Amino acid sequence: MTGSGNTALLAGALLASTPVSVLMFRYDNPDALLVLLLVSAASSTLRAVDSVHAARWMALTGCLIGLGFLTKMGAAMMVLPALAITYVVFAQVRPAVRVRHLLITGTTFLASAGWWVATVMLWPASSRPWVGGSTTNSVLELAFGYNGIGRISGADSAATTGGTWQLTRAGSVFGLPSATASLWLVPAALILSLVALRLSRGSRRHRRQQAGLVLWLVWAGTLILVFSVMTGIFHSYYTLMIAPASAALVAVGGSMLTERLPDRRSTRAFALAAGATSVVAFVLLSLTPAWLPGLRWIVCLPLLCLALLLARSLPGSRPDWKMLVMVGVLAAASPTAYALATVGQVLEGASPEAGPNRPSYSGNVVTTAGTAGLLRDGATDFQWAAAVGGARTASSMMLSSGAPVIAIGGYKGTDPTPSLEDFQILVSQGQVHYFVTGGTLGTADSTIGDWVSAHFAPSWVDGVELYDLSAPRVDGPAPIDTSVR
Repeated sequence: MTGSGNTALLAGALLASTPVSVLMFRYDNPDALLVLLLVSAASSTLRAVDSVHAARWMALTGCLIGLGFLTKMGAAMMVLPALAITYVVFAQVRPAVRVRHLLITGTTFLASAGWWVATVMLWPASSRPWVGGSTTNSVLELAFGYNGIGRISGADSAATTGGTWQLTRAGSVFGLPSATASLWLVPAALILSLVALRLSRGSRRHRRQQAGLVLWLVWAGTLILVFSVMTGIFHSYYTLMIAPASAALVAVGGSMLTERLPDRRSTRAFALAAGATSVVAFVLLSLTPAWLPGLRWIVCLPLLCLALLLARSLPGSRPDWKMLVMVGVLAAASPTAYALATVGQVLEGASPEAGPNRPSYSGNVVTTAGTAGLLRDGATDFQWAAAVGGARTASSMMLSSGAPVIAIGGYKGTDPTPSLEDFQILVSQGQVHYFVTGGTLGTADSTIGDWVSAHFAPSWVDGVELYDLSAPRVDGPAPIDTSVR
């Protein structure tokens, strides 16, 4: 196998063993597909750097970013600076041609993503679903507001300060649970890649590797910067987008420095990377002190000792390959252990977290055996067994009971749909059995909740308040007996 093939396999192994990768690559979430598309776009950009068919490869890059936009909207566009800078700096065509190729990339991006946006915008609003996440039923507001600038500015986060969301600045990226999800190898990635770039300066033989290092460095830097300044909605699993960059930088940078051994500067770079990794691993393992408390000493202390031995090796002497292999194994041990702990967790909800003993979040209402049985009884006589605020709570109730539940207010409970008038029509037609309180309450479903409480009697099942919409209020609440359910 070629050296580049071994480097690619190493990068893939490092990515696959990153805790956040283990978490999200087996989760029902679009981020795995997003990362696949964006990494493919990075590959096509690097191919364009030294290809006679550069225009075709850059057109493919634009198409892949467009598909990424359809997968998770504005998140896909965060890697555009890395792709554009890499092509402008390293492409082997005239500057005017580079600009033309970037325009081709932009055109294919617009075509790849724009057809769906145009279809939604042109389709009559009266005959399509509400654009969830927007207050004006606008896909552009969703793309560039809720899923764009709003994530950075915090404009759309006021209603989501519960257990699922984090209002953040830098602490959200460098603390629990984000740091332990993806940052284990970032210091080593920076050290190895920057030193490799410095030592290979002016070498045309390493032009493609240099292009790759610049691409992934800008990629990682852009994402870490954006995540650090975000004051809007942030999930720790967003750091999955950093994982390909750190894996590639370690693999490519390490491979380039290995070729130069026993060069003293390369040896010192490995020593510094190993020492930084041991310190970072010790700090990250200390964030979960109750989990395998001895691991930080078993892994980090020997790794630090090996780093010191590398740093003190004689000038011009080739490091022992067994020592280098041991350094690599110990450096990967901590994130791999954390990844294995992630595999052992059963997680659900909108905000899964990597690592041992991580919490699940599935909604504000706990669906007990009593409430689940109540929703199932008579469910076939209604279009909706229940209505509750927010899709996260509704989905949890549906999974627990097996009965259909309508989400008032869309995903977060803040969409103005259905309107009070529409909900009143559903109730008058006998299509909704129960209204359950305690979901995600936005303005729209709070209005509906006020109307329900004024016209129907509350009952409690296992501590959950609900209203039987098939029985209008007459003389006060009528408790429901669930003792036989």
